[in-house]
Amino acid sequence: MQAELNLETPSVGCEIIPIVSLHSKEGNKVIPDDKLKFNWYRLQNQERPICCVHPTQIATFQCRDCSVLEKHVKESFHCSLKCYHDQWLNHRKRHIAAPSQTTADVVDDESYCDCSYCSAFDKDSLVNKNAEIVHGSWVKVGSSKTYLPTIKDFGYRLKLEAVATFFSEGKPRVQTEVKTNHVIIPPPRRCMIPVTPLDGFSNFKLESKICSARSFSVLSYNILADLCANPSRYSYCPASALNWEYRSQNLLREIIRYDADVICLQEVQHDHFEEFFMPKLKEIGYSGIHKSKTSALFTSKYVFEGCATFFRLSKFRLIKKYELEFKNTAQKIAWSLDAEKRRSMMKDNIALTVILEAIKAEPVSDTLNHRICVANVHVSADPENTDVKLWQVGTLIEDLERSVAHSNIPVLICADLNSIPKSAAHTLVVNGSVDLKHEELVNTPDGIIEHLKLSHKLLPLASAYSSFSRTKEGDMMDSDTKEPRFTTATLYFRNTIDYIFYSEGLLTVISLLELLDEESAIKHTAFPSPLWSSDHIALMAEFSWKSPS
Repeated sequence: MQAELNLETPSVGCEIIPIVSLHSKEGNKVIPDDKLKFNWYRLQNQERPICCVHPTQIATFQCRDCSVLEKHVKESFHCSLKCYHDQWLNHRKRHIAAPSQTTADVVDDESYCDCSYCSAFDKDSLVNKNAEIVHGSWVKVGSSKTYLPTIKDFGYRLKLEAVATFFSEGKPRVQTEVKTNHVIIPPPRRCMIPVTPLDGFSNFKLESKICSARSFSVLSYNILADLCANPSRYSYCPASALNWEYRSQNLLREIIRYDADVICLQEVQHDHFEEFFMPKLKEIGYSGIHKSKTSALFTSKYVFEGCATFFRLSKFRLIKKYELEFKNTAQKIAWSLDAEKRRSMMKDNIALTVILEAIKAEPVSDTLNHRICVANVHVSADPENTDVKLWQVGTLIEDLERSVAHSNIPVLICADLNSIPKSAAHTLVVNGSVDLKHEELVNTPDGIIEHLKLSHKLLPLASAYSSFSRTKEGDMMDSDTKEPRFTTATLYFRNTIDYIFYSEGLLTVISLLELLDEESAIKHTAFPSPLWSSDHIALMAEFSWKSPS
């Protein structure tokens, strides 16, 4: 007999319906379900190790040598790779002192660096981020073909066992089993909310129907890179929900559920783009490109993160792409600044811009330009350098002006501006200009003043979510700024820093992804949480090209 079984990553409240095929050896016939017995099990840990440094945190990482040698001493368990790294010198002494050590001889290698920064990572054999560090037993939780995971299953793996209930020619009965990934809690569903035009056009539904052939949707989402998901920073989030294995599945499900035509993600690690997001999204009809920041951070290896833009191949084709490295541009003016401001200007932030052309399924009678210019940008996060944020935004706009010069291409900017509404950077985009008397610029050093872009020609640009001020979603909007009350919510900061800007004269907002209320933000203290796997929320807007007047 042979067995085939296919299971996706399970989630709480979503019934698992496996594809099970047991084939008899004689004639390769499929054994019917009524001749099979099904059992579901949960890997119930007998004991969850606790971090030896942070006793309130569950351990998610163990020294590989200790695991291989089955030396499960409490000092070998840590809540994160960083925690292990910080304590490596102390833990290393245990390996050196252990007379029966057989696999950790590398720690006595004279060429092995003694500094705590290098010791844990110079030898691949020392660490294994994906190794299971908890031991337990499989507890039976179900006996039918399908299974509905509950909150008790959250964070645990499940196993399905399928057993043939008859014997063939005196041979032992045949069974097969498969283990799932860890059970996740999917984010609550967010719906697209229609937006009424400013002119209150009475035949809006008809107009929307006419424009549907040339409508498209754009998603913008800072997904929180794994290298930035520091347990000490997000101590309120359970370690199991902060783990990338868990977050990646949750994020992917959320992104796929939105079904956007264009997806702009910020804080995407290059390895995660290549090994996870690109293959998974390619399977469902997307193509994508990634632009890394110019500097890497060191964890167990050098890791680059940046912006990734995906587009549906049945909807768009890529015409051009532009990559903007603010650091390179800043070199031209850095010489005129003092040392402190020079360091601030040399941030490694980037922007990725694409020009996409809509693929028409059928002829369109008008002469509209069916191209869009989409910029994906992540601006410097330093709260003390608002002038640098303004300079980066101005530099991007200047780059966009060149990209769409003498054309009728609408511009969209999907941005984590790290700037709140009415900041200098935000004001420049939506007002088309910013005054030097703006409160964020009054103390700007003379060396940078002359290099700031204080106006632009991409008028009029508007924030897509400002349209919500005219709908029932207005309660979740700030009446003063006409922006959402928040797009990020951590323990110490809750405000709006994420935006989708668009060419108001060339595009019409049809609908917007509903916002979250404050109750959702604080249900699990803050973001990220078991429900929401980033410290930001996703924004999404559906647009249509405007008909010529």
